[in-house]
Amino acid sequence: MPDLFCLLQGLLGDHYGHQTVPRLIEEEEFEALALQLSGDSAQLLTERYRRDENALPTGYVLQPADGQAWQRLERRLAPALRLAAQKAERRGLLSPEQRHCYHKSDVFRQGPDVLLTFVSRQRPIVYNRKDAGKEKTC
Repeated sequence: MPDLFCLLQGLLGDHYGHQTVPRLIEEEEFEALALQLSGDSAQLLTERYRRDENALPTGYVLQPADGQAWQRLERRLAPALRLAAQKAERRGLLSPEQRHCYHKSDVFRQGPDVLLTFVSRQRPIVYNRKDAGKEKTC
């Protein structure tokens, strides 16, 4: 049973991984977030996300950046989005579930897409993160 203990410790511990910013934000949600920000944070949000009218529903797509530049941008963008989501929820513009999306780590966000397989009691646990290529706004 030590394998199960390690699994539960890993899933229940505080090591859920990196909190990324969403690649796609639906239009209505993006506008609610943008209204909550001002100054550099608002400018950063509108520079990094571009409106995609071809998406259904229409949304804003995160623009790519390279290596070190991306890390710096993400360190600024993630807290701005979290703050905007908290403010928008307080004003009734976002639901608690929508706000929670900006506080989830990759592992937590992929919950339904993560497959845990117990091979056997004698073998180690296989942890396979499945990404079906689905676009999610959360």
